Amino acid sequence: MSFVPSPDLADTLSSLLDELSRAGMERTTAHHAEMPDPDPDPDPDSEQEQGIACKLSADFATALSALLEALALAGIGQAVQPSPEAAPPDIQTLTALLNSVALPLQAARASAWNFDPWEVAGLGRDEVRNSRVLAWLLNPRGSHGFGDALLQHLLNHLAQQRSGFPTATGPYCHVRTEQTPNGERSERVDLEIDAAAFYLLIEVKIGAPEGPEQLNRYGDVAQAIAGGRPWAILYLTPGKTGYKTGNRFQTHIHPLSWRKLAQMIEQSMPSAPVSPTTSWHATHHAVACFIQHIRNH
Repeated sequence: MSFVPSPDLADTLSSLLDELSRAGMERTTAHHAEMPDPDPDPDPDSEQEQGIACKLSADFATALSALLEALALAGIGQAVQPSPEAAPPDIQTLTALLNSVALPLQAARASAWNFDPWEVAGLGRDEVRNSRVLAWLLNPRGSHGFGDALLQHLLNHLAQQRSGFPTATGPYCHVRTEQTPNGERSERVDLEIDAAAFYLLIEVKIGAPEGPEQLNRYGDVAQAIAGGRPWAILYLTPGKTGYKTGNRFQTHIHPLSWRKLAQMIEQSMPSAPVSPTTSWHATHHAVACFIQHIRNH
């Protein structure tokens, strides 16, 4: 039976292999197996080198603990709680175990199973970059091929928070980032959805605090631009439910956590077509990586 390690397990195994290589445990263990009786007058430097074989480094001990947890999560064996009195693991046995999974691990890595386009692009906690990916997913005409699935989930959520808010866009829907709706640079908003049936601003927060009177100022802008259309401000934050500056527009401001947004995106992803293309797989993978990414905000 072939063995394909999970990302967590594979990363743990890699760190263990690197630690073994760094500490020279394989070489030192073999050296101890072949060496004659101890030198009655050992050299201090030699003693220090030989000590590597029986003394685990802090990094190795941490990696070993992570391996045991990963194996338990993967359903391989039971979780082990090492006691302070427990003897250190046999290095030869452990080395043989890790060497046995080295080739499958290399093959799995060669297949690029752990490729994350957003990590490569440096998405991180940058609010502008995260806003652009979110705008791409919310755009019904986006190249993702999901249509208005995510936007529909978002509108349904708003309608639950505020009775009567439209759940359809109407004849047109423009999704834009880094906009200044009233022409004032000081009122630049992260994400704007200008639709025939409604007007929606999304303020994206990951690490930055609210600016002075920020949501009240955005409320003034949204109210003026919306005209007679229903309007709202979605306040996207890392799990926080409150805001400080929108007291004049409390019925129009709706907090939303990144974790809840991740759940919406996951629920809106369409099932695979009968014959999925390479582009479909690439898009599906990119969106799945973004879901995991924003869960950590």
